[in-house]
Amino acid sequence: MNALHEAFHYVKHLWTAKKRHGIHSPLVYALSDVVFHFKKTNPSFSSLIMLKEEWLGNHNVLEIVDYGAGTRISKGSSGRTISEIARVSTSDQKQAQAMYHLVQFLKPKAILELGTNLGWTSFHMALAAPECSVVSIEGSKTLHDFAESNRKRFKLGNLTLICSEFSQLLKTPKWTNLAFDLVYLDGNHRKEPTLNYCKLLEPYLTETAVIVVDDIYWSKEMTEAWEILRSSEKYDLTVDCFHFGLLFLEKRNQKEHFRLRI
Repeated sequence: MNALHEAFHYVKHLWTAKKRHGIHSPLVYALSDVVFHFKKTNPSFSSLIMLKEEWLGNHNVLEIVDYGAGTRISKGSSGRTISEIARVSTSDQKQAQAMYHLVQFLKPKAILELGTNLGWTSFHMALAAPECSVVSIEGSKTLHDFAESNRKRFKLGNLTLICSEFSQLLKTPKWTNLAFDLVYLDGNHRKEPTLNYCKLLEPYLTETAVIVVDDIYWSKEMTEAWEILRSSEKYDLTVDCFHFGLLFLEKRNQKEHFRLRI
């Protein structure tokens, strides 16, 4: 069901999304040009690509506590190989590199990620801005510990990994003294928790923060959550990139929504 839902919306997106030359917003045009149509490769990517290839060949099993909707495979099973997780549950190379360029484009001082997983996207964001504080939260201790071992291996001193259930931590008063400019939501894939996280995050965001909601067409309820968020008066600018959506908190003269083909 979810796969059919995603396929239908992908075809719809291809028909309705604009290429960068059809975009009249200077900000969104620059976003499309710099973030999603990058041409130059970065030396940092080589080591990360090698790391993922290493994961894809790793058949050790991790016992995972999943607080979200899980995956489309391994339903009812907590044991998953690292290879399977890397193949199914991590962003593809283009999307991870887009997050790298998004960080460089927005120049945030502090980033929050909900859903570390193996650390694939976390590492891209941390490498994109060495002076930026990146905090990533993961509910499963085995995933957190695996990502932490790789964080130490890559010597990412600006990346802090926390093991906690998202809502529990976000409800904890003063759990951080950081104000986040960029948030990446990629850890539950259900409607109500996604909407709840956005509400719980409000005290920890700057006035110009950007929220990235991953997998907005992963399922019917994720699409419903995205439609509610993009229609909210809290966000004057929203961008649908199919694989993820962007919510801009900064107030603008009018509310605008764009569909980008990336």
